[in-house]
Formats: sequence, C-alpha cells, structure tokens
Amino acid sequence: MLEAMAIGLPCICTDCDGGGAREIIHDGENGLLVPKGDKEALSQAIERLILNPEFAEKLGRSASGIREELSEEKIIEQWIGFLSSL
Repeated sequence: MLEAMAIGLPCICTDCDGGGAREIIHDGENGLLVPKGDKEALSQAIERLILNPEFAEKLGRSASGIREELSEEKIIEQWIGFLSSL
C-alpha cells in the first residue's frame, strides 16, 4: 500500500482490525477504506474509481504525499525525539 501510494496510485484498502491502513489512509482524501469482508463495498469502491478518473487521479496525487510524510528524514527525527525522551 505505501509503495503504491508513494508513486501516486489511488488505493483501496480493507479497514482491518489493528488499524494499519486506517493509520495512513484518510477515506476519500488519499485513498478509500472499505470494511473488512464487505465485498459489495469493495466492488463499489473499485467502480467509483473506474467511473470517476478525475477522482482517482485526485486520490493518487494526495496519496503521493506519503513520500514526504514518511521520508527518511522525518522518521530519523522521530526516532531521535523518541530516544532523547528516554
């Protein structure tokens, strides 16, 4: 998911327990989240992107911001901050 987002692909992810995708994807802004096990919601999300290429492109552009959000520099800063607080 992160690699796809980083290159600007619109992503549809399952909102699984444990929260991986929901921590990154803001539904309708930088991707789409569908409930776990909901085949109809998944089908509707896929159809939404196919029928709305402008919306899919907007999601992809927003998704590519993950490169900056999770850049090496930002992660290093977070680790330094965490380790300094110990």
